[in-house]
Amino acid sequence: MRRIVTGVTAAFIAAVTSVAVPSRAEAAPIYLVETDQDPFGPLKSLTGSTAVELPVPAPFGGSAKAGPSGLATSVTASRTVGPDEHEEGGAGAALFLTDVVFTGPGPTVEAILNLHLTGSLAATASGGLAESAVFVLAGLTTDVEMLTLVLQIDCSTTSGCPVPMVDTVVSHNLGPVPVDVPISLGFALGSNIDFFGRETGGTFTGSSDFLHTLTFAAGPVFTLPAGYSVNSPDGSIVDNRFVPVESPVPVPEPATFMLFITGSIAGVIRARRRAH
Repeated sequence: MRRIVTGVTAAFIAAVTSVAVPSRAEAAPIYLVETDQDPFGPLKSLTGSTAVELPVPAPFGGSAKAGPSGLATSVTASRTVGPDEHEEGGAGAALFLTDVVFTGPGPTVEAILNLHLTGSLAATASGGLAESAVFVLAGLTTDVEMLTLVLQIDCSTTSGCPVPMVDTVVSHNLGPVPVDVPISLGFALGSNIDFFGRETGGTFTGSSDFLHTLTFAAGPVFTLPAGYSVNSPDGSIVDNRFVPVESPVPVPEPATFMLFITGSIAGVIRARRRAH
């Protein structure tokens, strides 16, 4: 297992940070999911202000989910790929909030976002190369350094290259943020598997299973100095604690915002194709 930064994540960062965030009066939380199973085919995308879900198209399995309880992605497959051929499956989910308000004595505060990630990666290959990956992005929507974590395994053996269960807190330093002013925050989760036949072709299995899930940490959502707190009704953050709700009230999605964000997760999947 290795931690990497590639063109895949770089393109996703560029896409997410180009999101045009609506004003607080226009939007509740925005959930986005996208799935893909063809290196050159169309992506499926769905957005909403309540929970959304999409399956990964056959012959790959898995799904992308986004809702009040967190983000969940999974891709799995067992395939035979010919020489110089490439097959891929991807699932991504994202959440955008526009009502995050920090409170405290100063005009700004240093804030670190804490997210809880659980899941696993696995791959096998008989000839060629199998890749299984997960990525996490988080930050202010104006933050060009949104990459938080990428884990990837490259496997070229039938004995397999499993990764033990991932169960960790992923932290992202937001830097100084304004106090008593609503700010916009986003984070995203993606699963991806790729099978490369290379010169000989081969038989492959792979999974990136993060259905249980990426969400705000159980402790303080943000690491803050003493005397500061944070709230987000849309994000179910109360006094710097995540308090999930059962059924959020639906809010109409502005059409212009939908046009901007449907391309965000597409960036990471399309870029993975170009990177290889």
